[in-house]
Amino acid sequence: MPIRVLIVDDSRIVRGVLAAALKRFPDIEVIGEAGDGQRAAQLVKELGPDVVTLDVLMPLMGGIEAIEAIMRERPTRIVVVADLERADSSVALDAIGRGAIDIFPKPRNGFDATAARELAQILRTSASVPLRNTRHAALQATHHTARSISRRVVRIVGMVASTGGPRQLQAILRSLPQPLPCPIAIVQHTAAGSTEALADWLRRSTGHDVSVAVGRQRLRPGQVVVAPEDCHLLIDIGYTVTLSKEPRVDGHRPSGTSLLKSLAASFSAQAVGVVLSGMGSDGAEGIAAIEAAGGLVLIEDPASAVVSGMPNAARAKTRSALVLPADGLADTLRRLLFKEKERGQEEP
Repeated sequence: MPIRVLIVDDSRIVRGVLAAALKRFPDIEVIGEAGDGQRAAQLVKELGPDVVTLDVLMPLMGGIEAIEAIMRERPTRIVVVADLERADSSVALDAIGRGAIDIFPKPRNGFDATAARELAQILRTSASVPLRNTRHAALQATHHTARSISRRVVRIVGMVASTGGPRQLQAILRSLPQPLPCPIAIVQHTAAGSTEALADWLRRSTGHDVSVAVGRQRLRPGQVVVAPEDCHLLIDIGYTVTLSKEPRVDGHRPSGTSLLKSLAASFSAQAVGVVLSGMGSDGAEGIAAIEAAGGLVLIEDPASAVVSGMPNAARAKTRSALVLPADGLADTLRRLLFKEKERGQEEP
């Protein structure tokens, strides 16, 4: 059975280009087109596509409103296909927060064969994502679990995510009070050209000091840094950032495994590693290194992850990991990082 795709864009020319590009692939079938969000929501109910490609700036009903309507009436996998220069790129990232699976930037120099293959692969990946309630509610970390880690000293937290990760990163950071008592370093696999927008979106939507990491900067408590595109992010014992062009690790640069291994080597038992939603196995070897060094390792529950590949791979490499849904991870990190304040509130 081919992957059934609905194309949504206010430009008839763009819809035609996308349809022509996708018709090259026998495993993908374009079943309809819409020029605005209202029509898109209607066609989703009528046609039941496997995946929707959706622009974010449209008349009548914009992309964000369309996503909310679709997720409310007939939850469907959505890939945002947007001009990240013409559009406010934060709107595209807001779409991820409302339930879209991924972002594909409209190519700046025309929709060539390479761009078509990349979009087709994203659609295939998205079609394989199980449909789940994006507001998945699961038990948070228990008070017993929080107490069992309450004596840990944490000097740094490393987080790794891919498809489905921005939404979880946003939720976790929003749950953490300000200022953070230690730095947080993030590797999030993103579409080319969107890392700066991701950092800005996280900064504005969470209130934390989020930025793209810069070589040789020295991190301080309260900072959250995101690995830049096409560079490994490494952090030494003095909190100094190194950006490396070493070869890709498991196909990735930046690599979550590279980040976490650097934290294990530099901070040992005082490092915390977190692996969130994503395809593949990035971060698994790195979180195993943190565990071997005595650090705390947290993994998003594959049952609640948008994509379970990375969490499953990380689980297979560890023995002591706390496996929790995103809200449970947020609760555990909050209790861990702010334990002194909470203990003072609990004691008479």
